[in-house]
Amino acid sequence: MNTTYDIAHVLGNNVRILRNRKKISQLELALRTGRTQAFINKIENGKKWASAETLELLCRELDAIPYQLLLTDDAEGKVESYAVAQSKDKMILEMRELLSRYEKEEKP
Repeated sequence: MNTTYDIAHVLGNNVRILRNRKKISQLELALRTGRTQAFINKIENGKKWASAETLELLCRELDAIPYQLLLTDDAEGKVESYAVAQSKDKMILEMRELLSRYEKEEKP
């Protein structure tokens, strides 16, 4: 698989989609997560990356499973088999590992 992804934009698009499905505003999501509306906006526009703590808060408030924040359009079919095969704790651990690698790559 040689596809490359802009993970920040994938995250932002998924946060926006999940937020809209719940019919809540950026302000409401910000209040529920203890973040600012500006920060939520920057996440949704791929301009800011969320910490593991913020990702956990977003999952809680958006009723999402962590992997849903990083799903891409080409993941259909693969996700169901992964979700069935893996436990929730393992998915969270894998996401944290992925995020730590992403954060390390972003540091100058």
